[in-house]
Amino acid sequence: MTPTDFSFNVKSSGKPLDLEVKLDNIIIHDLTIDSGITPVTIELDDDVEADHCLEIILKNKTPEHTIVDENDNIVEDSELVFSDIMVDEIDIEELLYFQAKYSHKFNGSGELTEENFYGTIGCNGTVEINLQTPIYLWLLENL
Repeated sequence: MTPTDFSFNVKSSGKPLDLEVKLDNIIIHDLTIDSGITPVTIELDDDVEADHCLEIILKNKTPEHTIVDENDNIVEDSELVFSDIMVDEIDIEELLYFQAKYSHKFNGSGELTEENFYGTIGCNGTVEINLQTPIYLWLLENL
């Protein structure tokens, strides 16, 4: 197997939040993320030509993660902030702005919505990234 690393750093902007990472419906990581930077790496088998679905899931966020004032204005919120999104040390963050989709229901207070992913997720939901291996062919086709 020739491994290819998909990696990123993540931290919570407030209270700790739960993060789950799945590759092809298999849980790879199940973590609680606090305000410190947590590195996350997902290893892909680059020898096999295949389509892959990478899911980055914010789960278990509750109203206690959000502080509001007496007029229900958000004063402080907890969200996951991602940085240094890489494939084998190649920065692909801007590529994901067009490739990755973030689906959520506003923590149960709204209809299902799908948005582009810009490095931050603040509602329970899923960022879906569709990849192909060998990864360098996928990069060439999408950069």
